[in-house]
Amino acid sequence: MTGAIAARGRETGGNTIRSIGHIARQRRIFANDVEYVGAGFMLAELREDNKQLIKIMREAHDLCSGHNDVTTL
Repeated sequence: MTGAIAARGRETGGNTIRSIGHIARQRRIFANDVEYVGAGFMLAELREDNKQLIKIMREAHDLCSGHNDVTTL
């Protein structure tokens, strides 16, 4: 998926992802590396991550629509 995103960035004249470190700095949903997570907390965290992902995807959709970029949509 990273390669496809980078290729689309180049096709549209934008900057591309340059490294794993660059990807890590750009992320907006973070991993939970806690040794033990209870089921209730895990589900609540998953719910919040999915809500954040929906928000990010809507922002991307609005940005692409504003540039008539139906290919990226």
